[in-house]
Amino acid sequence: MKLNSAAIQLLASVAIIMLTTNTVAQPLPPAFSRIQPDTFGGNMGLSNAWGDYDNDGDLDLVVAFKTGDVRLYNNELGGFTNVGPVLGLPTDGKERRAIAWGDYDGDGYLDLYIGSNRQGNELFHNDRSQGFTEVTEELGVGIPQVSTRQISWVDFDNSGSLDLFVADRVGPNVLFRNVDGKFVEVGTELGLADPRATVGACWFDYNRDGRLDLFLANQGTGKDALYRNDGDTFTDVAAELDMEGGARERGDGGVDCTVGDYNNDGHFDLFVATYGINKLYQNNGSGSFEEVSSAMGIEGNDHMVGASWGDFNNDGRLDLFAAGYHDEDGLRSPHDRLFQNLGETFEELDLDKTALNGGDHGVQWADFDGDGDLDISLTEGYN
Repeated sequence: MKLNSAAIQLLASVAIIMLTTNTVAQPLPPAFSRIQPDTFGGNMGLSNAWGDYDNDGDLDLVVAFKTGDVRLYNNELGGFTNVGPVLGLPTDGKERRAIAWGDYDGDGYLDLYIGSNRQGNELFHNDRSQGFTEVTEELGVGIPQVSTRQISWVDFDNSGSLDLFVADRVGPNVLFRNVDGKFVEVGTELGLADPRATVGACWFDYNRDGRLDLFLANQGTGKDALYRNDGDTFTDVAAELDMEGGARERGDGGVDCTVGDYNNDGHFDLFVATYGINKLYQNNGSGSFEEVSSAMGIEGNDHMVGASWGDFNNDGRLDLFAAGYHDEDGLRSPHDRLFQNLGETFEELDLDKTALNGGDHGVQWADFDGDGDLDISLTEGYN
């Protein structure tokens, strides 16, 4: 979902761009078409997530705005309409920074958890697509005075129910276990109440033992973490596996992470977007990783905020999109990078003359129109 022409002005907080090219023999900037710029206009979009909230077979898009409202764009045959206010989602001006879909009660409809900046998080139950009802206090998942940056619905204990993990930039992270649709905080007893400034979180089974492990991208001087799921507890093995991110300045550190098997060897690899040198950890399949960002040509030294793997040209290899911004004299402008996976290395494609260089936060690949090509949504949080 991104743009294709230098003549298009990127003024919207959320730019949805639709891929319009097929696979090419040589690395070329992909052609994308911007979708409904008037509909997706607005300021300070931070987080976005795709999900079929109304079970009609196509993906809808929800966006959390720093200015407070939560917009739910209903997808009808590839056309989008904001139905958030009509369905009861908030528009009250509270700063919201994170958002995630998950069917916590197993009724077949996606519910919505929203993270804020020190103003209390919220859980909205999906009333069979007819509306959303806030159940935050009833289920005890409000977490006041936190600055939530990442939300994960995940079955960490293999119980068959979705549990909830909340990454906090100013305090300990929180893990709620789902017990018959009710939530109990268990992060402290399981060793996951990490107090560092967590901004990115990725769950994946790195050692293939059948349990989901957790990587944390921690901002500032706090080192990154990789928590191995041992069943009855979690153990931080980042130092042991040399995945703490190395020495960093106060303004650096991990900001986001994305998991994918970029070399098609059957093992999950991990990319970490940072405010300094990015990291690519190749999973060796033996419970260890090798940092290969420089060797693979995606090291960079940028102010990256979000990243996501996706095969944009359908060649069977995962490519990488990273969104960030330049900060010059207090003025922030989007700076995005698309790395095409050539197999033995990555090649960066020139986005300067495309509409793809227009986001600085959320990066989400999705085939919203069902044409077999991945589209992409970006949020622009500083303009």
